[in-house]
Amino acid sequence: MPKEYTLTFDSFEDLLHSLLNDIGDGVFFISYDMKIMEINDRACEIFENSRKNIIGMDCRDLIASGYKRFLNQAFRDLNDFESWAGEMIAQRQDDDTFPIDITVKKFSLVNQTLFCLIIRDLTEYQTLKELLRQEKSHRREMYVTLKNLMRAFERERSGIETGISHRI
Repeated sequence: MPKEYTLTFDSFEDLLHSLLNDIGDGVFFISYDMKIMEINDRACEIFENSRKNIIGMDCRDLIASGYKRFLNQAFRDLNDFESWAGEMIAQRQDDDTFPIDITVKKFSLVNQTLFCLIIRDLTEYQTLKELLRQEKSHRREMYVTLKNLMRAFERERSGIETGISHRI
């Protein structure tokens, strides 16, 4: 008969922390008053800041000023267990901004409303997207150039054929 295993609060907390750190995105747990309660290690990497500096701050301070109203709207409009997702610009403490994909989920636990923010840094994605756009544009230009060269070659060949026909 298999041994039954019961999770204690401490082991559950260790399990949750371990799982959150294996996620490739930044995960933030936010209180109803918008204060950051807990984060994973990836969140620290994304915002280039320590856990101690991020926990306790207002989560809206991570978002560039032009996008804060969208985040506020998402917080206001969500019902329990609903999600909202979108793209925004985030801001580090040194005012460095970068594109993010953000998902907000609202839930209630033991008479307390919490939000979970999942943030993915889109900097590399945007860079690759721009490189792809440039490559497509370059390929289009090469195609047009090759097409023009082929037309010029065809005209020259036709001219040579006409010249030979006249001589004959």
